[in-house]
Amino acid sequence: MLAYFRISAVPFLAIAFAGVVVGPFSTYLIRENLRLRGQPPYIFLVLAFFAVAVALWFVYRGRPVTSRTAQWVLATAGLLWVINAAIAFIHGDPFNHTVWLVPIFLLMLTIKGPSWTDLRTAVIMLAYLLAAMLTTAYLAEAFGLMDPLYLPERITEFQRDQYWLPLDGLPGIDGRWTGPLGHNTRAGLVAAFIFVIGVARWAPSTIPLVAIGGFFLLATSVRASYLSALAGLGIVILFSRRSFLGRIPVLVKWLVIVGITVMAGIGFALTGAGLTGRDTSIWPAFVELIPTSPWVGIGASGIREAGGTAAISEDAHNIFLDQLVRYGAVGLLVLLVFGAVITITTFRAANRGFTMPAGILTVYVIASQTDIQNDWLSFSYQSIIVIAGALLAAQWLDSEARLKETVNKP
Repeated sequence: MLAYFRISAVPFLAIAFAGVVVGPFSTYLIRENLRLRGQPPYIFLVLAFFAVAVALWFVYRGRPVTSRTAQWVLATAGLLWVINAAIAFIHGDPFNHTVWLVPIFLLMLTIKGPSWTDLRTAVIMLAYLLAAMLTTAYLAEAFGLMDPLYLPERITEFQRDQYWLPLDGLPGIDGRWTGPLGHNTRAGLVAAFIFVIGVARWAPSTIPLVAIGGFFLLATSVRASYLSALAGLGIVILFSRRSFLGRIPVLVKWLVIVGITVMAGIGFALTGAGLTGRDTSIWPAFVELIPTSPWVGIGASGIREAGGTAAISEDAHNIFLDQLVRYGAVGLLVLLVFGAVITITTFRAANRGFTMPAGILTVYVIASQTDIQNDWLSFSYQSIIVIAGALLAAQWLDSEARLKETVNKP
């Protein structure tokens, strides 16, 4: 057993990933407003899991990352954290202590780089952990062991009037299923990640991911999650070279993707909820805040002090607008640099037939156009799955290049 811990990065990655799932899930199970040294209990769970991951990392005999692409991914992710953290501290924004784990984790990955196969295994394990979280919460509510998170009746009625709710009325589902993370959009994004990872890997072991992800996409009925899952599915269809997909002409693949897009657009238009006030209220309120501090933004504290719609919303419901208002042009530029690096990396891999990282990134980017779920500061599953996916693509590209170099040697 110890020998396995020495040669594989899976144990330390899996434990670190478990922390970002078990920690937040604990707030669903323990609903009292408890505080330990000013922090909610789940923070200490994340820290505890991470401490175990660090111990396993010391046992692991990995080698420093040599791939230039992987180095760029890790370096730009670290730069994004440094800039966001520095600006947040300037503004005096509140934070939780998982922020310190991000640079430590990036250093761990740099000093002892996991192989692409270990990373893929760990990402699939993360998907299963997320699937287990959703499934456990749903079954607990369906069997009456836990109460669903509170949602005013007027909101449930609005959902029934304005949304397609295919699973409304099933045990544990009243309107759109809220899920264990505080809002149905959060559960919907989890479902989209699970679904696309399962489809991209497409093996007997990942069929449950496709089924669970698909079920909770329907249960949460979040349009952004539908679109992000369909977009991720489109990327897999377009670039995959596996089995029969590799024999389908590219033109046919594009026609399928266009067809999916058109049907999704029609379905979106037929719902009466529109953008639920984003275009008429939330986005304009945040745009008005940009001139206040265009270079370094106004931070979370500035958004709160602005009052009105911005303070009530808490975030801009768009990743780029939120970054600009919160961290200014400097923060937005760094986010765009990081985004460019991971986009180029994941789609280079997709263009060669390895689609999972591009699928993960596509889900995140599409969903983030109307909802913000991570700030790139805290050690959260949303940040980790995107970074791990990009690093997975980089390590796979490096492995493929080395294999070709070996094959071409005389």
